[in-house]
Amino acid sequence: MKGEDFLKELNNLEADIIEEAREPIIRKKKKVNGNIIKFATLAACITIFTGAVIVRSIGVQQKKNIQPAGENTSEGRELGTEDKMSDIEEKKQIIWLDYDVNQDGIKDKITIDIPAEYESRMAGCTITDGSSENIIYQTAFSSAYPDWSELYLCEREGFVYFIEYRPILYQGIGNYHYEFFLLNNIGEKTVINENDMFFNLSDTEGYAENIPKMAQFYYEINDYLSDSMLLISTVNDNIQYSEENNKILKQEEYKFLYEYDFQYTQTNMYEKLNEYFLYLNEQIQYAEKHISLVVEENTLTPSGASFQIINTSGMDGYSGEVYYIEELEDKWEICDYVSDSVSFQDMKWPIATGEAYSFTVDWSNVYGKLENGSYRLVKKVSLSENVAIEAVCYFNIPKDTNSETIHHIETVTEKNKQ
Repeated sequence: MKGEDFLKELNNLEADIIEEAREPIIRKKKKVNGNIIKFATLAACITIFTGAVIVRSIGVQQKKNIQPAGENTSEGRELGTEDKMSDIEEKKQIIWLDYDVNQDGIKDKITIDIPAEYESRMAGCTITDGSSENIIYQTAFSSAYPDWSELYLCEREGFVYFIEYRPILYQGIGNYHYEFFLLNNIGEKTVINENDMFFNLSDTEGYAENIPKMAQFYYEINDYLSDSMLLISTVNDNIQYSEENNKILKQEEYKFLYEYDFQYTQTNMYEKLNEYFLYLNEQIQYAEKHISLVVEENTLTPSGASFQIINTSGMDGYSGEVYYIEELEDKWEICDYVSDSVSFQDMKWPIATGEAYSFTVDWSNVYGKLENGSYRLVKKVSLSENVAIEAVCYFNIPKDTNSETIHHIETVTEKNKQ
């Protein structure tokens, strides 16, 4: 499973599941002395994480104290974000009458619509032809992360251009796109240039291929933005817009780089990105050594088991409901779902450093009862938005088992066991 698969959304909850989510949570802690971790027999159970619905498969159980192992690494700078304009109370319009958008010698009307109440999360732009008063361009977008967008006005050599820019970055997965274009008097676009860039910050093996395209995109978009005024932006769940007395000029900064404190501020973007991916690689290797996934003793059945995520990294992390199971045949293959309606809640489980996080998986409605074979359960665990690993727990289902609980199984937690 790739990183994108961890972004599945929940749909069509049954009423009884929603009702179950309202029940209170019961959590317990188990102390573990030093670096020797002993897991007592635990009864499998399913509970509910605060304010969220657990669908079909996983129940959050409890946290357990663990002494941190290994040395701590220093945390990078917090990602820079703009202040939210959460105090907008009334709908607002920003009108620009100074630009001949369609090059017909008559200035046109650009209207930026700011929503009433920030929670409505919608904003838009309408351009009206100055001579015919017909609408020649109209767009709207929300501040929900899949719809982050920015619109710029760019003046060059007597022409008025626009830039639609969508820099989407979520959980280390980037999908940046821009379109640089002109408009005529009937609203037809003439696209001068456009570019798409997809990247995965967790892909430290392929980062050498990512660097040239990320650097090229950076210089390309900033060349256009250097002559541009921001009209409206909803990026980072934050509404921004220019006004006559406050024209906003922005550059693409790749704010994920703020996680790393560069020693040389004049370093070019190729060198910065190379340093950053090396830094990420160190962080991921460290996380792989200090985050593990284990099955709790005497809880494994063909239909499910109880697991623990153990965090001794010295840094707080998080995981979520999503998991997948693979079976070892000639190679590791993802098991088939029992139906097309399997879904997972998009949520976060905080996993503080020095603790083990327990959860129960009932995969009978996801993969059915597992037959004899060697399996591994894989779960994404993150230490930051851009540092994530796939924690792996290996287990065996013996032949001809009629027991509801499988005893004395071999389990291993090495991430890359073949």
